[in-house]
Amino acid sequence: MTVMPFAFIAAFGVFMFVDALRPRAPRIRLTDADTRPMTQRLLATLFVPAAERVLTLGRVDLRVHKLDLARRLARANYPPPFTVPEVVMSYRLFTAILFALFGGVFGLLIGLSAATVPVMLGLAVFGWAMPDRTIANAERDRKEQLMLDAASTMDRLAIHVSSGSALPMAIRSVAEKPGGAWVAECRKFSAYYATGDDSGGHTGGDFENTADTVVQKSGRLPEIARVFERLKAANEMGGGGTGKALRQMAADARLSAKLVIAERGYKNAVLMVIPAFFAIIAIMLILVAPGAVKMISVIGG
Repeated sequence: MTVMPFAFIAAFGVFMFVDALRPRAPRIRLTDADTRPMTQRLLATLFVPAAERVLTLGRVDLRVHKLDLARRLARANYPPPFTVPEVVMSYRLFTAILFALFGGVFGLLIGLSAATVPVMLGLAVFGWAMPDRTIANAERDRKEQLMLDAASTMDRLAIHVSSGSALPMAIRSVAEKPGGAWVAECRKFSAYYATGDDSGGHTGGDFENTADTVVQKSGRLPEIARVFERLKAANEMGGGGTGKALRQMAADARLSAKLVIAERGYKNAVLMVIPAFFAIIAIMLILVAPGAVKMISVIGG
């Protein structure tokens, strides 16, 4: 009787082996295989739904929140790895959990006992805000770079217009050369002007609609919207008025760049004092602390 179960198992194994050797019908996949890295797949399948659930519990309208995130990402020029709002939401929850775990381990190691939970909550809030801080820093850096690059770009546009080129052709000529942040915007303008935007609405050949498309794609960043509004006005002038308007825009951009550089210099001068202040405090503690300890010990008997 004890041999029967083993015989059944052996027979079943032989059947599976023979069945595995026979040809199979080809499988048809309705979608392509997911070739994303494991981290991205984990964030998309686990952390995105969990983050949406957390926001729903906080009475947040997901549709409005995603639209706001998309606008902020466009303004920041999509800093990696944040390409869509769902990625930002997943990274929020991921960093919050990671920081909370670090806080819990740290609190247990140093024996914080009851204070461990507040430390974990504080670090979780800090981790939740880190992606938003990254986006805000990227937007600030982009605004500063646009202000610094505007003067040279407007000067180049004015040169091309003064030589007889129309403003759209001048923008295309500038876009073909290496440059900074504004040259990248000129490349976007040239692509939309030649072929239309990539959202279904054709704007090719229309200067005003193309300029509005570039502004919309940038999340209506004020630094970009302001310049393109002036470019639309300059394009309507035609003739020598366009070149004069571009030269005035270059002069205004140089003034703004000087103000930005001066502000950065004053800020750095103030920030340089802070390390020196703490260094002085550390030196005073090193020099005074031994004598103070000895004095206290003498006074205390």
